[in-house]
Amino acid sequence: MNKPNKTFSIFALFVLFQICLGSFAQTKRNINDNWLYLENHTPNLNEAQKASNWVSLNLPHTWNAEDATDLMPGYRRDASWYQKKLNISKIDQNQVYSLYFEGSNVTTKVYVNGKEAGSHIGGYIGFSIDVTKLIKEGNNDIFVRVDNSYDIEVIPSQKSDFFIYGGITRDVWLVSKYKNHIENIKITTPEVSAKKASVQIVSSFVNPDNSKDLSLTDNFKKSEREKNS
Repeated sequence: MNKPNKTFSIFALFVLFQICLGSFAQTKRNINDNWLYLENHTPNLNEAQKASNWVSLNLPHTWNAEDATDLMPGYRRDASWYQKKLNISKIDQNQVYSLYFEGSNVTTKVYVNGKEAGSHIGGYIGFSIDVTKLIKEGNNDIFVRVDNSYDIEVIPSQKSDFFIYGGITRDVWLVSKYKNHIENIKITTPEVSAKKASVQIVSSFVNPDNSKDLSLTDNFKKSEREKNS
């Protein structure tokens, strides 16, 4: 039996440490439950707020769920609204807050407490909307307009031979993390052999308040030097 490569063992522990560190650096709260849904294509937030025919549901959701099996030809390509009362008991001024959508198809616009927070085009990747400056302690009004109407400018092709389901089709999370944090971590192994391996780490540092004082200490290499001395 081949002996396990020591370099790989150290690397595995290092990666595990980074994953564990990341789990403490941010918090994620699933907010799928207790939404309201309005099947109305109006682009006007005030008009949507005044509507009386909202229905209760939980996410994920698509308004095309039965279109493939019902007796009506075609399927709905239009816009709809979602709303939620999001309670935030405490806001930490040292943290930033965002709504993370794992998937919303196809064009999405998000409003928080009556103000537009952000938008996204594309239903097949997740996206974050920064809501730090719009939220308050207590109840927050979240309104989301989603549109799967035919649009020649949207990828993939709107003439595809599969359903382009409309709605918030995956989980939604409230995410909080410290203002100063690491993000977009990419770990690669440019060189791997039976005798040695190299690790390359590329990441972004977000440090808006004290960027000039930012420093990086490579404790991984330090521990290796101490072990070999």
